[in-house]
Amino acid sequence: NAAELDWNRNYEAQTQPAGGADTGPPLKDDPAYAKYFKMLSVGLPPPVVQNAMTRDGIDPKILDLDPEKSVASQLKPDAKKTPIKKKKKVRRKKIYWTPIDPGQLKDDSLWSIVKGKMSMKKLKYDVKE
Repeated sequence: NAAELDWNRNYEAQTQPAGGADTGPPLKDDPAYAKYFKMLSVGLPPPVVQNAMTRDGIDPKILDLDPEKSVASQLKPDAKKTPIKKKKKVRRKKIYWTPIDPGQLKDDSLWSIVKGKMSMKKLKYDVKE
């Protein structure tokens, strides 16, 4: 409203949004974040989208911002430059062994001690690994 403006201050400074000039595209249309807002629009739960953002190295707090305003107008200048570290992928090492004949086991070996006490049928393992 023009009647509420202070005549001693700059007009543009008084009419700009609180976070500064909104010069960028809306958050939902920003190429860096559009993918995640589309995931929300098709019905994925927010925790799933936040997990995808974390996996891709993007701060999931972006989803809490107003999607109609640009990122630059909503974030502090130093907040944009803080990257999220990607989690290291854990690679499992395959273990191979050759079975030995039970007749070759010595009496003091570990296998002869547990022989008959453990059922290998209950052991769950992944054949592909």
